Order: sequence, then structure tokens, then C-alpha cells
Amino acid sequence: MKTNHSHLLFYPTLIIVSLIIGISFKNTLGHLNRVDVTGSAKRDFISDIIVWESTFRTKFLSLSDK
Repeated sequence: MKTNHSHLLFYPTLIIVSLIIGISFKNTLGHLNRVDVTGSAKRDFISDIIVWESTFRTKFLSLSDK
């Protein structure tokens, strides 16, 4: 009786390829919802077309800290 052990190679390979593709999509598409800005804003404004939601983080408080 012949046993077929091809699944022992196929399923781990499928899992590894799925992980690689998933991580690639996450890294590629994860940057679409982010805007990097260098500088400062001095003026408030009101938009009647869209509501912007944002969060702010700082890495360096001044250019000399860089």
C-alpha cells in the first residue's frame, strides 16, 4: 500500500507563503493612512467639505535635538 506524504511539504509551505504575503500587504498598505509632516502650522481653519481626524506625535522638540 502506497502512502502519499505530499501534504507534509505542501501545507507548511502554504502557511509560510501566506505569512509572507500577509506581512507584505500589511507593510505596504499600512502607510496609506499616515501623513508625515515636517514643520509647524500657525493658522486654524474650518473645512465645510470634510472632517479630518488626526493624532500628533513629536520625535524632536527642536531641530538641535536631531
